[in-house]
Amino acid sequence: MHDEKHQHHERTHGMSPGHPFQRKPDIQTHLGPVGPEQVEQLRPLEFLRVPVYHDDGQPKGLAGVAWDVTERYEAEERQRLITHFFEHASDAVLILDEKHRVLTLNRAATAISGYELEDLKGKFPRMFIEASEDPAVLDAITKSLLEHGSWRGELGARRKDGSPLPIYCNVSSIPDDDGKVINWAVSWSGKALTR
Repeated sequence: MHDEKHQHHERTHGMSPGHPFQRKPDIQTHLGPVGPEQVEQLRPLEFLRVPVYHDDGQPKGLAGVAWDVTERYEAEERQRLITHFFEHASDAVLILDEKHRVLTLNRAATAISGYELEDLKGKFPRMFIEASEDPAVLDAITKSLLEHGSWRGELGARRKDGSPLPIYCNVSSIPDDDGKVINWAVSWSGKALTR
């Protein structure tokens, strides 16, 4: 697959193009056609190339295998899109661990609340809600999350500078393939809905 149409993903270990007979194996990822009937269909292929030597130690050639990494390539692309959406969403988004502690937040969360990741990481997000909410309300939210895996509604929070921050909040669980909750997504806008 040396046609100039092929696109190459540089992921090479141990063997540079100028030294084809170095003893270290070489792994490269290519985008190339799969089968003569699919000349125009490009798929990501990963190659493992190993030099072969004569008995006297002189280089003889290269031996190698290739495998289709389409699923991994598509998963990486999906992850890239998710990351882009997360960072550029207009609503604030917090991602929590299974115990409701903050793992990360997006730019909008900082812009709306004033809190940076270092302010909240590893802590409960209720730290900036409790300032203006009845603890009984927060306990009811916790109960809803445990029983239903979600909650939505209005809350009166405060920004990092102490100013009031009415928000409309949506909390939902993120399960793994077995249905076990491994994360929580909290999205909210800086303007509560008018009932």
